Amino acid sequence: MGTHRPLSCCLARRRTTDEASKLHARRGERARAVVMIGSASIRSVAASAALLVLLVTRAGAQSGLQPEGTRFWVTAGGAIAAAALLDESARTFWLDRHSSFASSLADAGNLVGTGRNIIAGLAVTYVVARITHHRRTANAVLRISAGYAVSNVIVGVLKPVVGRHRPDSTNDAWRFKPFSTEGEWHSFPSSHAVHAFSIAAGAAIATRRSWVAALGYSAATVVAWSRVYDDQHWTSDITTSAVIGMSAVATTMGWLDRRWPEKRERGTGNGEPGTEAPR
Repeated sequence: MGTHRPLSCCLARRRTTDEASKLHARRGERARAVVMIGSASIRSVAASAALLVLLVTRAGAQSGLQPEGTRFWVTAGGAIAAAALLDESARTFWLDRHSSFASSLADAGNLVGTGRNIIAGLAVTYVVARITHHRRTANAVLRISAGYAVSNVIVGVLKPVVGRHRPDSTNDAWRFKPFSTEGEWHSFPSSHAVHAFSIAAGAAIATRRSWVAALGYSAATVVAWSRVYDDQHWTSDITTSAVIGMSAVATTMGWLDRRWPEKRERGTGNGEPGTEAPR
């Protein structure tokens, strides 16, 4: 009995020591994860989000987006460069923060940014506008659709030409295979983000309503974010796609307005002579 008790005590102390060591190791790993993912990634994601918000705010603050303006392109260039530096950390951040709510929101964003849904929405809006005799709205839809088509052509060309690899287990944002026909090499740009931002910019330009711009750009931002959340695109993909969508639509609609100007009633719309928002 006397010899068994010290042995059992030693074994109990050893188990206690081993458990304490394992607990300490787990705490250390958790602390390192917080440092690696929590602080750095949160800062990076906050910075990239702030840049994207700044970009769309600059766009939405203007009654007509001016892609030829220096301020727009300086802001866009800064946002794209910063997003490129944050690609890998932003991806890690969102992979570690999946939730049922965020996944549902991402699913909604994916649905809104799908091309066939946008085309159907434009078609229905045009038909309803014509049936209800809202000619200006119908014409605005045609102009937005033209800009959307141009942005879609740009996407179709850039995806295979650039050949950027989609995010995967390597977390390497800088792999390229130009002129590839494989879908895994079509990360840049994001079709969903280009679609969403082209429609948002078109609606903001056509209506000249601040609430339309705010609603449209907010929805477009959710669409773009969903592509990073679903691990389909890098942050710089969606940031550049936002610039492509906005600038393509603004340029196209501006050209159409100069080529085929609409007859406008005097003293209507926003109070300026010769201007009227689409009804």
